[in-house]
Amino acid sequence: MTFIDQNDKIALEKLLIQNFNQEKGEEIMGSVAEQLLDEGFQKGIQDGIQIGEAKGEARGEAVGKVKGKTEVARNLLSQNIDIKTISAATGLSIADIKKLENA
Repeated sequence: MTFIDQNDKIALEKLLIQNFNQEKGEEIMGSVAEQLLDEGFQKGIQDGIQIGEAKGEARGEAVGKVKGKTEVARNLLSQNIDIKTISAATGLSIADIKKLENA
């Protein structure tokens, strides 16, 4: 984000005063302020969308990993593999694997 230095603000005000009457200067400043506000608003929306997308991707990836591990654990259970071995292979807790076994 770009901030306008106080000296630049003063210089802009002097420029407007020197070149325009008060009414026209206020109109121009209002227009500039409105445009900057709109640009800031649009930037905020875009930043929010990007953050939301990144969070959504991270959550989806995490859920996908758990589902994958669960599927592998179920397959290993169906082959009568020891629960401790399944836990070591998948990273799932023994309690979670027992839940799958009983489901």
